Amino acid sequence: MAFFRAINAVRLDMLDLLGIPYLTDLILSTLHNRNRAEYYRIYTATCLYGIASALGVKYEPYKPDLPPQPVDNRTGEEIAADRLASFGIQVVK
Repeated sequence: MAFFRAINAVRLDMLDLLGIPYLTDLILSTLHNRNRAEYYRIYTATCLYGIASALGVKYEPYKPDLPPQPVDNRTGEEIAADRLASFGIQVVK
């Protein structure tokens, strides 16, 4: 959603003037601001949950909209071999 807002905010004359770095900086700053606002909502909701539970009030904790981080269970050697293969580098022993 924030990505489409960032794309819609691009002025084409500025894009021609400043180039692709303008577009990428705009998109990254928009996404950063969205994530910062979401983390602030999580922080505020957690504080309210702590206060409510201390007062004995039943309060449902906030469920964030952020996707869970993927877990990588590979060993370091497997990760390094995969990264090298993605760049087309072969290690000769």
